[in-house]
Amino acid sequence: MNKKNDKVYLKIDTRNVDRFATFVKLLYFFLILIIVVLIIGTLFLAGKTIYNYYHNIERRLNPNVLDELEDKYSKDFKIVDVSTDEDGFGVYTLYYKEDKNVIFNVVKDKTTRTIYDDFNYRYKKYYIENCNDANIKNNLRIKENYTEVNGCQILVEYEYWFEISSYNDIETATNNVYALYNYFLNNAKNPYILIVGGIIRQNNYVSNVSFEYGKDKQIFLKEMQNDYSKYF
Repeated sequence: MNKKNDKVYLKIDTRNVDRFATFVKLLYFFLILIIVVLIIGTLFLAGKTIYNYYHNIERRLNPNVLDELEDKYSKDFKIVDVSTDEDGFGVYTLYYKEDKNVIFNVVKDKTTRTIYDDFNYRYKKYYIENCNDANIKNNLRIKENYTEVNGCQILVEYEYWFEISSYNDIETATNNVYALYNYFLNNAKNPYILIVGGIIRQNNYVSNVSFEYGKDKQIFLKEMQNDYSKYF
């Protein structure tokens, strides 16, 4: 008797294997991509670091006047006159682009590789000298000092204040302060360079009251009187 052989077919489901293979391929791709990005980023940072290193050396050895001033003040300036050597060391005359009437000096010193400027002080000096209020100018005390650098007079100190001798002088002085600060606000492009502390003084007393735009004059006066009374 012949026995019939039955063939048995085994069907294997490879869908999960295919999915896993696809996942491995994608994972490999993203790993390669991440490695490439990291390499590019590392090269970029290394290049930037090297550039900054040599750029800083160059700035120390031969600083650029406009770059240094713009970094220092976050403002734009224009050079109007120079008296320098072939490497750019010497004396510069500039103005502030937003307020062209304010002319100031810069010295780029070759010995110290340092830039000296008097922008802030010249700005203050210009607006004090061009104030037309006789009452302010007659009562304002001014202290200014210069130093000579490479034959150029650099303004290194410019202070102004109202001097009083007693509590009774505070109201007059406060009125002058208020008028002066409003003159700054109405005329200067950057008045807050000009609005300084310690504007009322008596011997060792220096006022600590700050001026705020729009503050009522009577409130300002009261704060000045209270500040004075606390000291004395």
